[in-house]
Amino acid sequence: MLAVEGPAKLLPHLAGQMATETGRERVLAAVRRTEAEPSVLGLSSHVLVVADTPAQGEL
Repeated sequence: MLAVEGPAKLLPHLAGQMATETGRERVLAAVRRTEAEPSVLGLSSHVLVVADTPAQGEL
């Protein structure tokens, strides 16, 4: 399960930060540090679930 939008949406002036290379790198660095933390998954309004179907005979 992955957060589609996470805690970055809470950052002030997010659009302005994403408009510059330095700001974008700061936002993405923060996202990378928190994206694997299960406790912040609930901050997302949307989640993405990825699944795989077992090959025939693997059940």
